[in-house]
Amino acid sequence: MLAESALEIVPESIRNHPSVLADAHHKNKTPDKVLLDTNYHHSAMTRLPFAEKRGRPDLVHFCVLNAMKTPLNNIFKSLRVCIHVQFPNEKMIMIDPETRIPRSLNRFEGVIANALAPGKNTPELFIAEETSLASFLDRFEPRLVHVFSTMGTLRSFDRFLPDLADLAMKGEHDACLVVGGFQAGHFSGTWQDQVLPDHLHSIAPMALDAWTVVARVVYMVEEAIVEATRNPSCRYPVVNE
Repeated sequence: MLAESALEIVPESIRNHPSVLADAHHKNKTPDKVLLDTNYHHSAMTRLPFAEKRGRPDLVHFCVLNAMKTPLNNIFKSLRVCIHVQFPNEKMIMIDPETRIPRSLNRFEGVIANALAPGKNTPELFIAEETSLASFLDRFEPRLVHVFSTMGTLRSFDRFLPDLADLAMKGEHDACLVVGGFQAGHFSGTWQDQVLPDHLHSIAPMALDAWTVVARVVYMVEEAIVEATRNPSCRYPVVNE
């Protein structure tokens, strides 16, 4: 789960700003079909609240690419990527595991903008659902929700990996691993109250880019699954040395 992601259509309040109009003209689109991007709309974004955490569709693109083209998704079939957006209203975008994510940022932005547009969707690729992150997390057992942040306990996630590997293999329960989908700062939503105190984790003694966290967490789960395949009762083929 990419939570509080820096992904949204350009807000209506700044669609007439010169930087937005120029970018929309360059892309041959109307401003209501352009994703907010601090690289092009920085001067307009000074009017927006929480501007430091908004307008990074490239960050979300990197994270999704890092997660989807992995053994966890393509071989173990144990991954589902979700993107939580906050503006103008909270929404969850769930990506079908079979989706081929566009390598081009421009193409990715086009598909995402279509999924975010009111009343529109691309069911075969991205399914958007109008719901809050708090409501979405209610679908999981609290013990199966893990959040990654520099505010978390270093390396504490390691001790939960064997259980998560078992869950991934049996397919009986879903765990939710939450990574911040923004470029700076910390989580700010009240959904954090639903997270158990010892389920806030840090995986490095320094701040990491979101796509690095995604890549490392996915790899950690894969390694745990590979280790668990040595159990003859699992449903995956035993990995040869």
